[in-house]
Amino acid sequence: MSIVNEAPRGGLIETINDRQCVLLLRNGEIERFEDKHRGIFDVWAGFFEAGKKPTSTEVRDLIALGLGWRRHEALGSGQDRGQRNTG
Repeated sequence: MSIVNEAPRGGLIETINDRQCVLLLRNGEIERFEDKHRGIFDVWAGFFEAGKKPTSTEVRDLIALGLGWRRHEALGSGQDRGQRNTG
């Protein structure tokens, strides 16, 4: 597999609608999630242990944040990846 087809460290490559997408949550995205929902370790416990199961909204937001990091890097806006580009 070519290096361009590999996920960055800590990320995953998943196929969505027949297109390969990189899923990667960094600190900024995790903090945005925690500000809106609950702690990431509580969500982890819901996925893999006996904790409260994540809601569909939490799962949707995690996926959206995981897919969104690349867009901010490509824009080169100089903003933190956890912030939206409003300009």
